[in-house]
Amino acid sequence: MDPAALPVTPDGFSLAAPPLFTALAPARSVLIAGAGGGFDVYAGLPLALALWHSGVQVHLANLSFSELELVDRQAWVADNVVAVEPHTASPDWYFPEGTLSRWLAAHDLPSTVYAFPPLGVQPLRAAYRHLSERLSIDAVVLVDGGTDILLRGDESNLGTPVEDITSVAAVAGLDVPVKLVTCLGFGIDAHDGVNHVEVLENLAALDRDGGYLGALSVPGASREAALYRDAVADAQAGTPTRPSIVQGQIAAATSGAFGDVQFTRRTSGTALFVNPLMAIYFTVDLAKLAARCLYLDRIENTHGRRQVIGRIQAFRDELPTTGIPRAFPH
Repeated sequence: MDPAALPVTPDGFSLAAPPLFTALAPARSVLIAGAGGGFDVYAGLPLALALWHSGVQVHLANLSFSELELVDRQAWVADNVVAVEPHTASPDWYFPEGTLSRWLAAHDLPSTVYAFPPLGVQPLRAAYRHLSERLSIDAVVLVDGGTDILLRGDESNLGTPVEDITSVAAVAGLDVPVKLVTCLGFGIDAHDGVNHVEVLENLAALDRDGGYLGALSVPGASREAALYRDAVADAQAGTPTRPSIVQGQIAAATSGAFGDVQFTRRTSGTALFVNPLMAIYFTVDLAKLAARCLYLDRIENTHGRRQVIGRIQAFRDELPTTGIPRAFPH
């Protein structure tokens, strides 16, 4: 049967085409941004590689944990926006954006990686707005390494929500046609106390709301997976004392590794559970996700990261009860 003849949902989704790519099909300039800081932008690399291969203009950005104030001022293209190029130097030993930029250039790929410092919602939104206008962005994809970005606030444990939810709130206020959130690394946030039954419960609720765009595995033998693994290995070599635990597990999962796969002393004494679920993109509509967050309004007018931390904690302190962790029943 011709796939074009298959019935589709009102959103134009069909089993014959991944909804993530269907949603991005009209876009000509896509911004893929790491939502949670650190190496999160690397989780967007397989998606970026697939879009580049199909001729889409893709730009990369990341909420940075690096000391960006140490970067030469010539790299600052606006308040709170640094354009990191392969030659961009920083005395900070932890600089994932610089490492990624150099790796991209070595593979003849677009090599600018934009970086934002940790901020409150208002200045981060202004930074995103500047970048969207500068690059004529018509789709933004926030990428999370892990899935705690999907939690709404009253769960048993929120993991590390500060940067994730600040990014969601910032982008929710942008006037951009397509806004998505996608997660790679299901299960990894158990290290931070996240109960993944609650993650699945939130995905089901988003599905009922029409906001779940499904799950899409990164095939281990694909070009995207091979290049992603190479980029992660390069990042581990470039940051030997603090390699990404998240990206290392995802990369291992894309190669078919399973179980307690140790690759850094940072996880010694901890039993890892690398598995195929970590190599799956779970994608949701950003506006639908933002609408479900119970404390988004509390952080809307924040300007600094400490404000966000305080307001999330105040919200949690006021809850009469939180979710009860549940074991996965199978």
